[in-house]
Amino acid sequence: MVLRAHLEASALRPHDLTWTAFNVLAILRHQGTAQIGQVARQLGASAGTLTGVAKNLEQRGLLQRNPHPSDRRHVLMCLTEEGAALAEGLSFSYLAEAEFVTSCFSDDDATLLSELLTSLTAHVVATSQQRCVVMHEYSDLPPRRSRRKRAHEKPSAELDD
Repeated sequence: MVLRAHLEASALRPHDLTWTAFNVLAILRHQGTAQIGQVARQLGASAGTLTGVAKNLEQRGLLQRNPHPSDRRHVLMCLTEEGAALAEGLSFSYLAEAEFVTSCFSDDDATLLSELLTSLTAHVVATSQQRCVVMHEYSDLPPRRSRRKRAHEKPSAELDD
């Protein structure tokens, strides 16, 4: 969490971006066009969260949202020229900060850390879904929901009346 907070404060705050918005830009920089739901799954976020982030980025002129050509239920996102330029610049800022936070390591230790983190990430990607099935004894968990009450929802005490 400390590293993420540093990266947000140093590389993202000057551009008024959240961690999620940065990751959306980075994903679209590499994939070109992607569905909101697909990016949400990649980030472990809800489609609703990504819709809000995408709307904000679109209002800032950094991405475009368009209906899927064959399925109007889906929305495709792609970077604008301004968004692509920002994503490119942020990748350099992010790498510079990554170098800064690892500057306390020798070259050998930094290489080892990179290899260990790559291995850890591959392990989690390969086993996470099955691990959750085992832990929860079922595989179709409902999407996470905000704990905030929606305006149209009644508090649970009122439902009993």
